[in-house]
Amino acid sequence: MRDVLGRHYDVTMTSICLLGKDCRGLGVDGASNMLGHMRGCAAIVKRDFPRAKEVHCFNHRLNLALSKSCDLAGIKLAMAVISETYTFIYKSTNRRLRFTKIVDHACAEGQHRRKLVQLCPTRWVERHDAVIVFVEFLPLIALFLEEEVKYDSKASMLLGNLQEPRVIVGLVVAESVLAHSVTVSKKLQAEDGNLILGYELVKDVEVAIAKMRESEIHFSNLFEKAEGLLRTIGSTHDRIFVPRLCGRQTQRINVPHTSPEEFFRRSVYIPFLDHVLSELRHRFSDNTMPKLLHLRELLKGSHATKALILLAADDEDVQATLLGAEIDRWILTAPLFTSVEEALIFSNTKLFPEVGRLLEVLLTLPVTNAEAERSFSVLRRVKTYLRSTMVEQRLNSLALLAVHRELDIPVDEVIECFARKKRRLLLC
Repeated sequence: MRDVLGRHYDVTMTSICLLGKDCRGLGVDGASNMLGHMRGCAAIVKRDFPRAKEVHCFNHRLNLALSKSCDLAGIKLAMAVISETYTFIYKSTNRRLRFTKIVDHACAEGQHRRKLVQLCPTRWVERHDAVIVFVEFLPLIALFLEEEVKYDSKASMLLGNLQEPRVIVGLVVAESVLAHSVTVSKKLQAEDGNLILGYELVKDVEVAIAKMRESEIHFSNLFEKAEGLLRTIGSTHDRIFVPRLCGRQTQRINVPHTSPEEFFRRSVYIPFLDHVLSELRHRFSDNTMPKLLHLRELLKGSHATKALILLAADDEDVQATLLGAEIDRWILTAPLFTSVEEALIFSNTKLFPEVGRLLEVLLTLPVTNAEAERSFSVLRRVKTYLRSTMVEQRLNSLALLAVHRELDIPVDEVIECFARKKRRLLLC
């Protein structure tokens, strides 16, 4: 395929996601076996393109790390309450209208967010936003459920679950972590990302969560916030208490503690942060990254490590002797760069052809396949059962219009295009 710079380059692994969620036409056992070394898409593509790179979508990795961590007992209970409450409110039109009326009355003029977000397991940004928005609207949700008891008995059960201290602590802890990852998840789905930027963004999240783990004050502030929310939603408990324990640790968490704050710190906060850190370090370790990521040494200018750059260039079509000489000159003359684009411009203007070729490859490797996967959602909306006889040209045109909604369509040119066509029907 041709990269964004117009130069020919081998097809990459993540571009195979254009095949969709079903890869049976290639003999692949679905999208779960994309990187299989025997019968996966990686092996199939490498038969024809030996130099193709295996790049697992960064956003998939981040979503998997957070999804696995949210399966812990304290956080999983909070996620279940979010899902059940959203379904209860928006499943009925009358309940949705009553909840919207409460939100419109309480929200300030000009506030953008006016409804809850569904806890979707596949749409990553919505998953993050679902927790953050739910905590923001928690007092209004409690008020709605109190008034809804006279219409539906299930509202009483949901209100009781919402006023449970374990749920409140789980919500606050999950919100504190997902607040760091939501902006990163949005950035990883952008079109202008590259491997170095994605790697640095995830590492920044890892460092931030590690500081939260080491801080003694951070959870104390979260615990105070949880107690404030508990009083705001009208719970019968003024303070968070330790749930009933049992003699042996079979299904319940029995950790040694001297106070409720210490109990939830050891049973919810620390295990959740440790699990998130472990997943991030496992899924974004240097062993799981392509060797081309070592080219970030070129951004360091005079502090670059020549051995790592040569290691990244082993599988590329560059001349080793010329590359070694260019790296020596690069270390002597190149300044510090803030992006790959700046380094590429410097290599073109200062005559570093081999280094520039490596930077082009690094810049054109896709970091995420989120944009490709969005095309399947667009296709489902565009090609409905009412358009079953649509031909390929019209389908492609409608899909482009749906994907690039930000572009302005010149209406006069469209009318002129239709007017030039010969029609048997006369339009008066």
